[in-house]
Amino acid sequence: AKLLMKVLDQYQPYFYEEIINCQNVDVMAELAKQTHIPIATGEGLQSHFNYRELLARQAARILQPDAARTGGITALKKIAAMADANYVTIAPHNPNGPVCTAASIHLAASIPNFLIMEEGNTRVEEYKSIFTGGWKPTLSHWDIPDGPGLGVDLSPEFLRSNEVKG
Repeated sequence: AKLLMKVLDQYQPYFYEEIINCQNVDVMAELAKQTHIPIATGEGLQSHFNYRELLARQAARILQPDAARTGGITALKKIAAMADANYVTIAPHNPNGPVCTAASIHLAASIPNFLIMEEGNTRVEEYKSIFTGGWKPTLSHWDIPDGPGLGVDLSPEFLRSNEVKG
């Protein structure tokens, strides 16, 4: 990781994502002290408790909690509050589809330390039939879904066509 950071430093990346395993907090904290490029991590962590040591050791300046892995919006809000108290930003990890996208958008709109959000679903056309009022993607921003709940309406037809048979 040190060698990679040394080579990439000249290109001034926005951040180093998961440059080492996020559970190796000691080494990550050491790496964070050796660079001015922010280290982002945490997409694989399962609970807000797992972020405590990262924050205490100043091992990352960007946390990437995943709504599907950490316990939903309430857990994400706890992580964001912990991060904010440590001057750390949040970049939700979001490869999970429209429901997690909606949860992450609502989180982003409700915290002071939101930075950026990834969108990993390549089938965004189906979003139009899932979001109340349709999906209106742009390259510069996402509208906050304003329908009831998360703004998602999974119709019976959608559920039937996406049923997982086991």
